[in-house]
Formats: sequence, C-alpha cells, structure tokens
Amino acid sequence: MTGSSRVVMASADPDIPDAPGDSGGSVKADSATLERRLLSAHEEGGAARLSRLYDEASRMAEGDGDRERAAFFLTHAWVYALEAGDPVADDLCDRLRLWGRCV
Repeated sequence: MTGSSRVVMASADPDIPDAPGDSGGSVKADSATLERRLLSAHEEGGAARLSRLYDEASRMAEGDGDRERAAFFLTHAWVYALEAGDPVADDLCDRLRLWGRCV
C-alpha cells in the first residue's frame, strides 16, 4: 500500500489496541500503519481478522478516491470472510456488486 493520507478511524480489530494516549477509541492510522497490521495478521493467521483489516484498507482507499485499490482490498476482505465462514461476506459481496465486481 502506498500513499500518505491520514484518516481517523477506530481499530476494526478488537485484538489490535488503539494508539497510546488516544481517547474515544479512535486511532490515527495511515496506510503504512495499516500495512504493518495486515502483515502482522498474515503472520499470525486468522481469516476473520484479515477480512476486517482488508475491509478497513478498502474503506481507506475508497475515502482516498481510489476505487481500483478499494476493490482490490475489498475482494481480499470478501475471500477471507468466506474462508472464516463470516456472514459479513454477503455484505462485502454486495459492496463489490455495486462496483460490478461480484456476480
């Protein structure tokens, strides 16, 4: 992931703590931080966690106006949700379908 945009978001993963000293459950995350979280999740495993993180990456990319990158991450979120048997997979597919990416 590249880019330097910063967004304020709550951690989508309950296993990943918010930034120290942060109040209100939000953390200032940039793409490099999210990339480190994704790499860590790949090392540790857990399809549901990966799905949540890829969904977060997709929303960040969409917020940056990069639909192609957003769709790439959302596709990964969907695949990991399917692997985990997570019912959120249907919602992820619906979002992909809106972009003409899921049949």
